[in-house]
Amino acid sequence: MRSTLFASLLLLALVVAPAEAGPRHHCNPPGARSVARDERGRVYYIERNGDEDYYYACLYRTGRTLPLGNNPHSIAETEIAAVDIAMPYVAFTEVEYSSQATGTFLNRLNVRSGRTIEVGTRGEVKRFVATSFGAVVWAQYRGSLDTTEIQKLDADGSALLDEGKRVNAKSLHVSRDGHRAYWRNDGRPKSARLR
Repeated sequence: MRSTLFASLLLLALVVAPAEAGPRHHCNPPGARSVARDERGRVYYIERNGDEDYYYACLYRTGRTLPLGNNPHSIAETEIAAVDIAMPYVAFTEVEYSSQATGTFLNRLNVRSGRTIEVGTRGEVKRFVATSFGAVVWAQYRGSLDTTEIQKLDADGSALLDEGKRVNAKSLHVSRDGHRAYWRNDGRPKSARLR
């Protein structure tokens, strides 16, 4: 009697558990190499033809997969320099090379909507952080002025949060919920709200 009851409970657990968990896609095609991941998704690249990298962002729950920037990427034309994720948002820098100049662009991708926007930079992006509600905050160095700026893009729009010769780009981080950015300027702690 006990063994029959145990077997019935085990069978019920096997049938019910997957239905409650819902579908989960692994976002792991053959040859994929992780760049960044969190509990809700992943950014990976696949190398093809020896020198071309194709970057993608994927949501685990739905399997929705979108390219990052202009695939393919190669050192001769464009490359993804850095990525930060807080799914469903991905922030990434894309470097474009030409015979005249090299440009670095900070972008934000919403994997749910498929929309990518160029956040825009006027200098060298030293550090950036994405949030799960779409805000991006970054530190950029402006060599012509020898200053570092802390910038943000959120529901209130774009804004310069701080600038100076002694802004510590490496100190930039956000709170656990993403609604406050922190950094140091001349050793003093600074912060700003993100929406």
